[in-house]
Amino acid sequence: MSYVKNNMVSERSLYQIIANSTSDFLSVIDADYTYLAVNKAYSNGFGKAPEEIVGMKIHELLGRERFDMVLKDKIDRCLEVNQTVHFEEWFDLPNGTKYYSGSYTPMQTDCCNWVVVANVHDMTKHKLLEESLEGAVNNLQKVNSFKNKLFSIVSHDVKSPLGSIDNFLQLLGNTENDADLKNMIPIITDRLKTTRNMLDNLMDWTSSQIKGANVVAEVFNLHDVFNGTIELFKDRIYKKQLSVVNDLPQEMMITTDKNVIQLVLRNLLSNAIKFSNPGDLISLKIRKKTKNIVVLLFEDTGSGMSPEKASSLFGGIVGSETGTNGEKGSGLGMMLAADALAQINGQIRAESTLGKGTKFFITAPIHLKQ
Repeated sequence: MSYVKNNMVSERSLYQIIANSTSDFLSVIDADYTYLAVNKAYSNGFGKAPEEIVGMKIHELLGRERFDMVLKDKIDRCLEVNQTVHFEEWFDLPNGTKYYSGSYTPMQTDCCNWVVVANVHDMTKHKLLEESLEGAVNNLQKVNSFKNKLFSIVSHDVKSPLGSIDNFLQLLGNTENDADLKNMIPIITDRLKTTRNMLDNLMDWTSSQIKGANVVAEVFNLHDVFNGTIELFKDRIYKKQLSVVNDLPQEMMITTDKNVIQLVLRNLLSNAIKFSNPGDLISLKIRKKTKNIVVLLFEDTGSGMSPEKASSLFGGIVGSETGTNGEKGSGLGMMLAADALAQINGQIRAESTLGKGTKFFITAPIHLKQ
């Protein structure tokens, strides 16, 4: 601006009025990272008067770590390439943490010295809205994925065995041979148990997806819980001629969510039985125990799987596979076990070799608090 109308105010004063009228943070910084000028919005943001900031080094106001890791490089690049450099960062200010979008622009003064003009705009509301929208989109994607998985399981893994049971019942109505009836009843019973187990898993998983975590910590005997799990599957274990060994200490008391542990052990044992052959061994023992956690080793000598499949076993529904005796499943068990353990800050991983069995390492807190 070459002149000011009526010479009412000086050109410099007019620029100061314009700078102070904006809510953006404006500052001028020299090549030594010293503040030469700031507007009122800038000084107010730090709870200081403009004259308190002028003469300060940037790191004295914003902190050495922030200056060294974020700002210094951008200011140097601005002066070196003689171009505007943009940035977006979260900053901790006296009035709270804010998200700012700004730019450093090089400018030559009347004295031929190069300075940097910083223009910073508060984008906190926009950033929080953006993150909120991203969260909503992610939730919608999860809901849609949940719906697709649910329909897939119900239409295939539940509907199919129910159809088989219906066919058997029709055959029963048409047969008069007692021997045939006796042969069919165990088959129907087995199908019903398998279907009930799948429905239990389906309901547990559906509940966890809809309601979220509801952790209930209680003291219980882990050895007894696994014995109870073995009892649930004793018919399948006997039928397949398997050995299941409980190598946990008999008086092993822990404090965690009993329902989660039961769910995990139930699915692991069911899965191990499904993929084991007559004479195979299934066992549970302690791998490691500290003051706060226990690592359990659940191991079987069954058919195993490839290392690639073992590494992706808990990432989602891997699909139903037929067991060594033609058993069906929903593919939900392993994912459900991982989800349940995550609710109590536990985890599970698998190691396996095709044809040589599988090892599951279960980490769980043993002094869980509500």
